[in-house]
Amino acid sequence: MKGICNGLMVSLILLGSCSSKTEKESQKRHSNPMGSKSHSNTSAVKKASLNNDTLIVNEKSVVIYQPDSLTMERLKVKMGEEDFYTVADDNAFYISTSIQHLKKLKIPMLNLEGKKIIQFTAIDKKPVIMRIDTITGLGNIYLFEPGKQPYKADITSMDTEAKAYYQ
Repeated sequence: MKGICNGLMVSLILLGSCSSKTEKESQKRHSNPMGSKSHSNTSAVKKASLNNDTLIVNEKSVVIYQPDSLTMERLKVKMGEEDFYTVADDNAFYISTSIQHLKKLKIPMLNLEGKKIIQFTAIDKKPVIMRIDTITGLGNIYLFEPGKQPYKADITSMDTEAKAYYQ
């Protein structure tokens, strides 16, 4: 069990470190409004406003949520250690598979690490606000495109979920 936990933690740390770099590069791009527009993850956040505790999403993107270590500890106590590690392992696999699929589609990805609130600018520019501490589970992926409501995708079938949402 400890091997599975260590593997899960390593994968979460790796994913988190990639997103931290993305946020830093995004903040650098915000200071340069003439930054190039490409389909890479770093330019994905170009139009997403990054406040201290709020991520404001204005363009087509994917938002990835993974709980912090305190939330994971609470879930481990609530679920029981064996069930927690089983679910965490499955969830890590599905999140990883989903991310691989979304990268092929060149959909920009944002991570909620360090944020408390996410605000999607949805239909008629009305904000859809979510508090991070109300999100449940060991990881979720939200799909977003302007003119639509954000959508919590089923990570077990991301290929069909993304195709249906973004068509």
